[in-house]
Amino acid sequence: MKTGILYQNFWPEEKIKEALPVIAGLGCRGVQLYVTKSFSPENLSGTGRKDIRNLLAKHGLALPAVCADYGKGFVNPEWAEWSLEKVSPCFPLARDLGTDVVTTHFGKVPQDRNDPARKALVQVVKEVAGRALDAGCRIATETGAEDPAVL
Repeated sequence: MKTGILYQNFWPEEKIKEALPVIAGLGCRGVQLYVTKSFSPENLSGTGRKDIRNLLAKHGLALPAVCADYGKGFVNPEWAEWSLEKVSPCFPLARDLGTDVVTTHFGKVPQDRNDPARKALVQVVKEVAGRALDAGCRIATETGAEDPAVL
């Protein structure tokens, strides 16, 4: 088993240079980065992306995935399009950083299979997955506190 850390759960983003040697020293083999805020696609330049890759390599850390969770999810139709447009640029960013996995939170899946919100969510998940595939990425998600039968 390989152990990793979601870096920003323990350190602020601006402390990446100090955090990575500590993470490696703990015996972790990888980190996951939130690609929001200062590490978002619009804020992380090509040079910044290269710098992160070099820092990870310097400390022998893999980047198995990046997290593109913007906090709104995809269940509420009012936020679904916004979330889709925020997550989509994270796919090329992930590739630039050296991974092909982007994680996000779609939101709690409605229990009733006939619920229009559930049907809309299925469509947006297909759209996100298609965009990920087009960029050479995969999407991974956790949803919420659903009973497994709901999924």
